[in-house]
Amino acid sequence: MSCKRYNKGFSLLEVLVAFTIAAMSLGVLFQIYAKGTTSAILGEEYAQAIVIAESKLAEVGISENLEISERTGLEYNKYNWHIIVRDYIEDTPSDFTSNLSLKEVTVEVYWNSQRNQRSIKLHTLKPAPAS
Repeated sequence: MSCKRYNKGFSLLEVLVAFTIAAMSLGVLFQIYAKGTTSAILGEEYAQAIVIAESKLAEVGISENLEISERTGLEYNKYNWHIIVRDYIEDTPSDFTSNLSLKEVTVEVYWNSQRNQRSIKLHTLKPAPAS
């Protein structure tokens, strides 16, 4: 007599191994998704900060006189900005004269994001009437 045995399912060990593999795979996929979402949010914040900094940089000397000054402000209840305008010290020959002087303009935008303070800083030189 031969005894035939038929399997009608998975053993407990096979089910446990399958659940373990599935749980580890889902954990990795969740981490990838979370990092991608974080990167997208951070990229959007940096893009917004650059737009603010560029617009503030463009305003200097247009909406007000280009004089030595410091100003601060807040945009969208999140992005703090700081503008510094100062004389640019340059190495020019002593026999060179001009009716213009250069002003160094620095704009820094900073904000809090994901438990860190982030910031960007832009610099430029702008011509101004010599004083």
